[in-house]
This record gives sequence, structure tokens and C-alpha cells, in this order.
Amino acid sequence: MNTTPLYLVPTFHYDVAYLKPYAGYLPDCFKIIREALTLMTRHPDYHFLIEQVILLDEYWQHFPENRDLLRRFAAEGRLDVAPGMWVMPDMNHPSAESLYQQTLLGKQWLREHLNLNPRVCWVADCWGHHAQLPQILRDCGYDYYVFWRCMRRDVLKNDFVWRGVDGTTINSHWLARGYANMRFPTTAAAVNAAELTFTDAGADSLRALLKDLHQYGPTTTFLVCNGGDMALPQASAPRAVETLRKSPDLAGLQFASPVKFFDSVDWPAQSTVDGEFNSSLQGTFTSNIRIKQLNRELTQTLIAIDALAATLRKPLDTTTPWRLLCKQQFHDIICGTITDAALTDCYNEFAQVRTACNDALASLADGQSPTLFNPLSWPVTRILNDRTITLAPLTTTPLSAAGPTTARQLPTLPTIFENPYYHATINTQGYITALVEKSTGRQLTASSPSPFGAITMQMDYGDLWLNFDGPLNGGSFESSLTQNTPDPFTRLGPTSIVNGQTFIANITAARVITATDTHLVIEQSGTVNFWQQRINFTTLITFASHTPRIEYQTQFTPQGRHYRIRVAFPTALQNATRRDEIAAGTQAREVGEHVAQHWCDYSDASVGLALLNRGTPASNVAENIMLLTLFRAAAMEYKTQSVASFNQGIPHTFDYAIVPHAADLLPVIHTAHEFNAFFPTVNTDMPTAPRFAISAANIIPIALRQTSSGTLLRVYESLGHPTTVTISLPPNTTACHRVNGLLAPLAALPITNKTITLTLRPYEIAAILTA
Repeated sequence: MNTTPLYLVPTFHYDVAYLKPYAGYLPDCFKIIREALTLMTRHPDYHFLIEQVILLDEYWQHFPENRDLLRRFAAEGRLDVAPGMWVMPDMNHPSAESLYQQTLLGKQWLREHLNLNPRVCWVADCWGHHAQLPQILRDCGYDYYVFWRCMRRDVLKNDFVWRGVDGTTINSHWLARGYANMRFPTTAAAVNAAELTFTDAGADSLRALLKDLHQYGPTTTFLVCNGGDMALPQASAPRAVETLRKSPDLAGLQFASPVKFFDSVDWPAQSTVDGEFNSSLQGTFTSNIRIKQLNRELTQTLIAIDALAATLRKPLDTTTPWRLLCKQQFHDIICGTITDAALTDCYNEFAQVRTACNDALASLADGQSPTLFNPLSWPVTRILNDRTITLAPLTTTPLSAAGPTTARQLPTLPTIFENPYYHATINTQGYITALVEKSTGRQLTASSPSPFGAITMQMDYGDLWLNFDGPLNGGSFESSLTQNTPDPFTRLGPTSIVNGQTFIANITAARVITATDTHLVIEQSGTVNFWQQRINFTTLITFASHTPRIEYQTQFTPQGRHYRIRVAFPTALQNATRRDEIAAGTQAREVGEHVAQHWCDYSDASVGLALLNRGTPASNVAENIMLLTLFRAAAMEYKTQSVASFNQGIPHTFDYAIVPHAADLLPVIHTAHEFNAFFPTVNTDMPTAPRFAISAANIIPIALRQTSSGTLLRVYESLGHPTTVTISLPPNTTACHRVNGLLAPLAALPITNKTITLTLRPYEIAAILTA
């Protein structure tokens, strides 16, 4: 008799919002959980997996009479939760701190209500997995990682050890045939295995599945998913499994939780895979772009308000807005692949987060003197209309410290702008025609195939998932793999019958609108069109004396359907290296469009150009041209009510920037964080010194907040260099511990003269908790 363990995991994939809004899915979800509890009551060997804590919280509130059953089956190990985050987020778009919050909110709820601590991060339907995830997830108590979409074509393994950018490893499993492998009849228990063939749940179907999985790596144990999207637990499943076990080669079939399977794998025998698993479904990087922009803005706002409260030593509970923000990071919501009603809910809930942030900020005021708070660990200079101010790190600075700027006569175009970092030549249309990085003397711009910084348009008949093509076949094997195809400046080939041309904007007016001793602002007005498809836009370009960052702000109101808007920066660099910022790290990348957190960089050994974004993450380098997709007018009308996804008639604003630099990436990292950070204004008469000071410039703060146990500071090493850093602590500190992502103590840190010392490996994330 063959007793190869065959672990059958009953589960269902639940969409927080997708083809229905949030409330529309709850009745079916409640029915599914109720049926699972019934089956666990009747059958002592039956297990069930629930993915997302937001749903458990809803069920807990709606059905208090079933709380004892939930506790009982959790204690028996038969009710499992994975990943156990607040929702199943997209893994590329959210910041590092958002991923920590997702896990902390989810696992805290599970510990308090069900005494569970999930060890498996199960993200079956998420597309894209960056290389800082092994560290973040292990830091949050996960031992295993499970995914289906975005398997690399050079890997194709069931089981492997995934090593991230900092060297952390996590044991990982690819669901090579998805998360809906078997489904039994739902109306009556099966009499024998032969009756199951019509549901792909018979003995022959199971054998075929196991043979299929075996091609992706020899194994002595198998994981089989029983369920699928919104799949009702099948009452026939226990009897069917009992029948299937009678086949000698299937005698090892058993209901199980995922962790039982993972604990059975011979992990030392598995190969190690380095790097990331990206990218796929690139249309989602820009579909319904306002969701990405609002997520970035409000994430930065919450992080800054938490840090301000900690600096002012004031208690502040931001759990509610963090929960609501984390909800919007559910993979279909943040990726923009949702129906119109869900889209309306999303924007309404973002508005609620903004209101909560405003209320929290107002609650911190304790005086009459307006101050600006800097959440970053280095000084930042900001332009405030006709004044400039330099903000001290990690503290407040009185607005009265701002100094005036001196207005100058407005120059006519063409003109030049020069500061300590670059020399820029600007033509009559407001375009930069030459940009010289000063320390190297290298000229960085090219004039072809478009002006440097040109707005461009392509016709795009894809859906919300795919650029140009559609509809998506989301259940296909191909949809589970990376799709890193070239995305060039133009798609017009010599033999193509489809017009894949890229249309370049026509500038109708350009002028200098501000000139002072500290900065220069140029306004461009123009049109980009293809036949009747026309977009009128305005772009402001800001040059400032204190920073290498040249800022762009483009505004337009979308009209029409099925097109894509990109901004193009042709460079003089040849065969340089592309690197993107991922959550708390950096990733070298090659062909195609990818999600970049704050910046995408293109550099050779001595000089480079970085392209910063503020919530428009779809970045690309093709043929030495840096490209940023700002907007897609796409929808999924074939599947659901989706006309709102074209965003017609809704004004949009896009903020992005370029940074010329020498070989050192640190100025890019700093200025990108400055470009994205929120600097709150608060009225306070209380003088505040920085509660923390960080000695190394490459150690970047991720979070600073008050907790019930003390003050949390989370940082990461940003350059890929081993670093020893000294952190100055608040004067009243009596103890300091290194803690993990769930705030559990790892080690007491010795305090010397109110400082502690950390030695961090490249890209390591570290958190300390002071009392």
C-alpha cells in the first residue's frame, strides 16, 4: 500500500471586493463559514482554511453564537487561517510598513480572539513578489510562503528555499495548478470514487493531478487544494475522501491544514532561489491610478502622524484608519480590478481615512505656534510659496524659522538653471535639452525619439489586467507565470497592421511663471492626441537651488476610452543598469514595466538618472529611455459594470521628478523619500528635541510610533552595505529591546550614554522598542 501523504486543504478564495462591492460578498462568505463549521462538527478529521482576518472579524461580530465553535476548532488545529493578514494584499504596491501593519493587525486579532499565530503566508492569488518579502515575513513569524501567480520561468519548482536581498530565506511552495484543484459534489455524499469523475475529483483525476505536479520537482508529499473562488464546502467531501483512500495508491489522502504539509517537506533537500518573482499583469500597475496615488499619500500621512505623536509624547491610537487603509490594499482593490460599486466604496473609504488623519492631527495640537514636523532622519529644506525652511530631523520646526525668497524678473524661454548639482538648458517649449551632472561633467539627456520629459499617448485596448491585449484568461497556466516582455517607446513595427505608434504631445504654450533666488517654475500647456482621442494637459516643472531633484506636476482631465499616457525621458546613457526601489530595498531589473516604490534608476559606473514617482509606480527603461506610465483608460466591461474605470471627466494630478546623480545612490534615496513624505503642520508651544537620532545616513526610518509597551523605531539599511549605526535614545529611556515585526522582544540592547549600537547587514530591517 502506498502511504505517500496527500494533504487535502479545504478552503475558498474570498475577494474583499471585485465583481461585487465588499458588502455584496459577505452573505455568501458567512454561508461558507457556517457550512465549514457544520462539517467540522460532524466530521472530526475535517479541516478548513480561511484566508483573511477582515472576514473573520465580520463573522465574529455578526454571529457571536458561533464564537465558541471558532475557538474550539482553532484550538484543535482544524480551523486554520493563512496568511492571517488583515486582508490578502498585493505584495508589490504597499510599503514595507504597510506589510508590517497588515500582519500586525491580523495576527493581533487572531491571538486575542482565537489564540492563533499563523506560520504560513498563503497569497494564492497575488501577482508579484519582491525580494524583501522573505525578511519581512520571517520577521513577522512566518515560516512558509505560498503563491500561485508570477512563478519565474527559470524556476518552475513546487518547493524551494527563497532567499531575499538581505540573505533571509523562507521555505516556499508554488501552487503549480492553482488553488482550485478538486471540488466534490455538493448535493449528496458520493458512493464511490467513480461517481466523482465528472467533478474532476475522482481517483483518476487525482492521479493525473499528482503526476502533473511531479514534473515540477520530485517529492514525497503533496498539497492539494479543495475549493476555489467563493467555493462552498462540500458536504460530500468526508465520504468521498474515505472512498478515495480505499485505492492503495491514494491511501495517504487526508484533510489537513497547510502547515502540516509544509512541516512534512524535506526542506534541506530543496534548492535555493535568489531574487524576486516579478512581474505580471502589468496593466494593473496603472489601472484606476487614483487608488495607487491615494494609498501612497495616506500611507505616508499615517506614518508621519504616528511619528509626530511619538515625538510629542502623546497617546494616539491609529488602529482604525490603518485597518481601513489596509483594506484598500487588498490585491484586487489596490490593483484597480474592481467593479464600479466597489470603486465608489474604495474612494469613500479613502476619504474616511483622510478624515481620521485630520482628526488625529488636530488632536495633537497643544498651542498657538504653527510648526512643521519632519518624519525623516536628516534635515530637509522645503519651499513654502515665497519662503524656504530647513526642517530639523525627526522633530518639529517653527514656521517662524522660514526665510523669505527674493523675487526676480521672469526670464523668457529659452533659459538655463544651475545649482550645485546640475546645469540645465531649457528650450522655448519648456523642455530640458541638456542636463549636465556637475561632479562628473556628464550630459544625461537625449533628444530622440521624443523631447526629454514629453507626454505621450498610445492606444490601449487591453483590459484592467493587461496592457494592449484582452480579455485576460485568468485561470490559464500562462497567467501563473511572469510576463516580462519588452514595452518599448513605440509598438509600431514595419509589418504591423495595428497602429502601435506612440504619439508625442504638442506644446502650445510655455513660460516661466515663478523666478526667485531659490527656485524657478516653468509652465507647459499642450495637447496629445490620436484622431478624436485628445487630452489637454498642463505641466509645471520646478527647479530648486537646494536639491538635485527636478519636479514635474502634470494635470489633465481624462476624456475618451482605451489609451495610455506615459512620460518619456530619453537619456544619453548607453547599456546602463536599471535598479528599482522595492519595499525597504533595491532590486536590479531588466526588461519591461515593473512596480517601483519611490524611484527607478538608470546608471552606469559613474553617473545616472533617477525617475521618482508619487503613487504612479509603473516604471520602465527601454532603449535607454526612462518611461513612467501615468494613466490608463481601461475597463472590464465584458465582465461587470466597469465604465467608471475609464475615469472620464475626473481631474487627475501626477507628481514625478528626475534626479541626476553621480555613482552614489544615497542622494537618490534621500530625495525620493523627501518627495513622498508627508510633513504635517501642528500648532504646539512645547519645544521638542528629536527623540531619536540616527548616525548613519544610509539607515532610513520606516516607522516611529507609540505602542502600549513603549516607543517603536523601525529602520532599514538602504544601500546594500554592512553598517554599524549608533542611535541616540530619548533622555528618559530606561530599557531598549530589539523586537520582531510583531513587537515581541528578541534581545535586550545595552544602553551607553543614552545610545545603542546596531550592526546591520545589507538591506536588513531592524526594530527597537524603548521603555
